[in-house]
Amino acid sequence: MTLLAQSFWWLFPFDREQFGFARHGLFTRVKARQHRRTRRRHHVGLLTGGTRFPNIIDLHLFWLNEKSTEIRFSQNPDPASVDALWIYAQDPLTPAARAGIDGIVAGAPPGTRIINRPAAYDFFHRGDAFARLAAAGVPVPRWQFGAGDTGLPVMWKGLGTQFSTFGPEPYAGEKEGHAAYEFIDTRGADGLYGRYRAFYLLGEVFLSSAFRSRSPIVRYDNAVAIDRDWRMSDDLVRHVRTIAEISGLDFFAADFIRRNDEGAPIFTDINVFPMLKDKDPVRRRFGHGHDFDNLRPATGQRTPWQVLEDAILSAAPQG
Repeated sequence: MTLLAQSFWWLFPFDREQFGFARHGLFTRVKARQHRRTRRRHHVGLLTGGTRFPNIIDLHLFWLNEKSTEIRFSQNPDPASVDALWIYAQDPLTPAARAGIDGIVAGAPPGTRIINRPAAYDFFHRGDAFARLAAAGVPVPRWQFGAGDTGLPVMWKGLGTQFSTFGPEPYAGEKEGHAAYEFIDTRGADGLYGRYRAFYLLGEVFLSSAFRSRSPIVRYDNAVAIDRDWRMSDDLVRHVRTIAEISGLDFFAADFIRRNDEGAPIFTDINVFPMLKDKDPVRRRFGHGHDFDNLRPATGQRTPWQVLEDAILSAAPQG
């Protein structure tokens, strides 16, 4: 039905707000073409490092242009034409991707705002990420193990490479190219595992969805329940801000869990290239919406779209 509606949208008496992003949809392609032809006062470039993830990058670009009123967004533009650059690429950056991004950044006008600078981009893929966060007071899972920990359930994440976290499995010594951290049982009274997500964007913190799953690795695609109304304490907001300070990142999704779904938060992941696709069956019947539409400000009233536009406009040359 989505592709049919996207192909013949002018024939249906649907509210245009019901249409979202669909990779192969004609309505989406027409709107994207209009975006490319639009001339606005300011210009921001997304730097993708030459990687292609159309289900992530194209959706983000589509909605940035749909939501903004004074800024045009494009991919990998001439750096001389931009007011700001946003590195939005699969992490960790490969040497080729880093070189390409560095070249564009170097060609930007002096003082150009860079969102998620290359030097900070791969923070969570470094071996000392948990140690640095813990030293700053951010609660993280245990990450140091020895011979006496054999058999302890652990999770594994890659170092310097992108792959899905796996586990839990009994600890049996180090794995080359991987880092272990303690498995935390987050099951609540319902027997489901939980995972919470918060976003940080240019100084502001936002609450995202809390997912519940039968799998200990909780993801969007295996969630059996979603809570969009959970609340965030002042301590949680402070922890997210500390992550931004220690990492040097301007934008990220921070995932945390709670032991037995009731204990203190424990941060397990920082994602600078999150899948921002969301499909709200009430608002977007024909395509995907953007996660920013569902985020709730932890403080203040501004939406992520307003925070982003305000930050770009305040930093852009006037006149």
